[in-house]
Amino acid sequence: MLLSGALPSTTPCGNSIIYPIAMDILNIQDKKSIVFMLYCDESEIAYIVKPRSRNGHRSGLDYVKSGDPLTISQAYEDLPWPEHIHKDKNGYIVYKVAPSDEERDHYLKQRS
Repeated sequence: MLLSGALPSTTPCGNSIIYPIAMDILNIQDKKSIVFMLYCDESEIAYIVKPRSRNGHRSGLDYVKSGDPLTISQAYEDLPWPEHIHKDKNGYIVYKVAPSDEERDHYLKQRS
């Protein structure tokens, strides 16, 4: 199923999921250091993800942490940055914005 405004990604569990293209736009064009959650229905695994380093074009996602949905949801909730909501015709996604890529990556690495 193709959705307008969505991008595919292959999860570490080997399945394909989609996420809003707006997450890449926030990362590449707006230079926001974001992190968000994704869930794979087939494997029932949740992920905390971040866009790969900005180089002017789409480069995919880094899957930072995986686990059951409750554990990942709590880990996401514990992230110290402000939460935002992106809404479009396909639904909505919540994400957090860190002050910088360096701070985000350092924090996530300490808790992996």
